[in-house]
Amino acid sequence: MLILVKTFKKSRNKPKAVKQETRKKIREIKKQVLSEIKPEKEPKRVKESLSKINCNIKNLGIDADAVVGGSYAKNTHLKNDHDCDIFVRFSKKYDEGLLPEMLSKILKGFSPIRVKGSRDYFYFREASLVFEVVPVIRISKPEEAKNTTDASPFHVDWLSQFPDVKDEIRVAKLFMKAQKVYGAESYINGFSGHVVDLLLAHYKSFEKLVEEASKWTLPLIIDIEKHYKRKDPLFYMNKEKVRNQFVVVDPICRERNAAAALSTEKIERFKLRCKEFLEKPEKSFFNVSWLNEKKILSGRKRENTVIIKALPFEKKSPDVAGTKAFKVYQYVLSQMAAHGFIVKDSGFEWNKIDPAIMFIELKSKKIEKTKITAGPPDKKKFSRDIEKFKKKHPSFFIKGGKYYAKVKREHTDAEKLAMAAISEKRIKEKCEKIWVEK
Repeated sequence: MLILVKTFKKSRNKPKAVKQETRKKIREIKKQVLSEIKPEKEPKRVKESLSKINCNIKNLGIDADAVVGGSYAKNTHLKNDHDCDIFVRFSKKYDEGLLPEMLSKILKGFSPIRVKGSRDYFYFREASLVFEVVPVIRISKPEEAKNTTDASPFHVDWLSQFPDVKDEIRVAKLFMKAQKVYGAESYINGFSGHVVDLLLAHYKSFEKLVEEASKWTLPLIIDIEKHYKRKDPLFYMNKEKVRNQFVVVDPICRERNAAAALSTEKIERFKLRCKEFLEKPEKSFFNVSWLNEKKILSGRKRENTVIIKALPFEKKSPDVAGTKAFKVYQYVLSQMAAHGFIVKDSGFEWNKIDPAIMFIELKSKKIEKTKITAGPPDKKKFSRDIEKFKKKHPSFFIKGGKYYAKVKREHTDAEKLAMAAISEKRIKEKCEKIWVEK
């Protein structure tokens, strides 16, 4: 995930109309992409795991059933998708607080790992697939939901109204993955699969989505079911959930902004990439690639770039593990700035298979051994602060009516600072292993 911070500005120039030949080329690219990413059938492992879970439920005499959710249930998954959601729907007769414990017994043979949440859930691996198993209450209508996850199975039924957009969703997902804006994980804050579903249900085609996204301005409100016909959802929704001013009203739960976790940076990045794609449509926009040392150093000087790798804990959910690795990156980045290093560029990525990789490009890896620190103004009302400053810095001097002192820097070598930062107990505990590449 590359750090890119910009703000939306309304353009005074009217957007150029998309030419017919451009649309034609996009349709050709889309057809080619789809032939490569559309799965022929559901992986055997999904059916086997679901069957085994339902068998365990029956043997334990629990009133529940397991169903596939997410992209596999909606038939919008990609050929190489490795994540599968399963919802275990429990009868209303069970106490909500007991659901995670009951699910733990059901999943006993899978070696599941428990993940803390508003209602704890589990994940386990089977071959190349990662299953996320979520306990929900079996309800007959969304309004009965005690937790947002209880209403999740209804999204599958809702999307079935739009059979023509399933392949459009697949193409949009791959485009977003390639442009580094896809993924609801906390360390990405990109477009979730659910948001992509809703965008395509709204715009009807990948081409239309790209055309409209290239012109997006904030605030933007997409309300497919028209829950807020004459009202402003920005006023009625939780203010924390509409801070990005990009509102996609959940068709099942009207109080929920499905895009609440989406960052402004990812919205802007997607908008920019859509503009570039429309200007020159190429299949290369769908090529998913990951950061590596070669790519990081392309156009950057090695002597001014710090590269760090981190091995996230395997026995944590990918979201939790990735977020902890991202916090390592954030901390090292903040330490660079705090110690006077000038950061030119930085980035973080994790593909959930290899170690997470992060880089910090600096103006220089080495800085002066001393720095000038500012003190209080040379005024009588600051006499106490002045005395403290003079005591701490005997070699002070006054310039422009203010006290200053030359002090020795704690760190003058960026790589040594990075190593010191990742060696701190609270930081090194976030990952299984963290190291600075030499």
